[in-house]
Amino acid sequence: MIKTYLFTKPQSLGQEFIDKCICFFPEWRRKQMLSFKFLQGKIENAVAYLLLVKALKDLGMLAGMPQFEYNEHGKPFLKNYPGVFFSLSHCKAGIVCVVSTSDIGVDIECMERKVDEKLIRYVCNPQECQTIFSATSPEQKFLEYWTRKEALSKYLGTGIDTETIKDILSRNDVDFTTVATDGCVISTCFPL
Repeated sequence: MIKTYLFTKPQSLGQEFIDKCICFFPEWRRKQMLSFKFLQGKIENAVAYLLLVKALKDLGMLAGMPQFEYNEHGKPFLKNYPGVFFSLSHCKAGIVCVVSTSDIGVDIECMERKVDEKLIRYVCNPQECQTIFSATSPEQKFLEYWTRKEALSKYLGTGIDTETIKDILSRNDVDFTTVATDGCVISTCFPL
């Protein structure tokens, strides 16, 4: 089971939204939200958490505000919801949350993001580069690869490893869904 929640146009929210979140977020999440320097980061952080709460509610599991713990690489997991896995990601155009009964990873990027050839060659292997440079929309093709690599890193809970980034997608024990919607590219990684 995989449930995906997407919130677009976070720029439509403002300080009033953050003020409301301050009133009912658990202290640890409130501190995390307020640690962002800019309002946009605070909003993205708050919406991501609210999407997770909504997912748990929709699944009939909400028995208290989710509490996070972290693995040695910083991957969060739900302390008070064993057997429930989640992943969050945000960009200026949208926030996504996936919830599953097995490990999961998700990444979202804005389609308007400009990408240069140097970055493409740094994170992609020669075969991926060839596919990107021959695509009708090289930027979107790159973002498809990039979000898959990020989603896989989140699934693994290791973060991006610059030593393995080029060939990380060669694994044969996971699968992906990738969609372009509402100005975003979203990839989800899950076990086969």
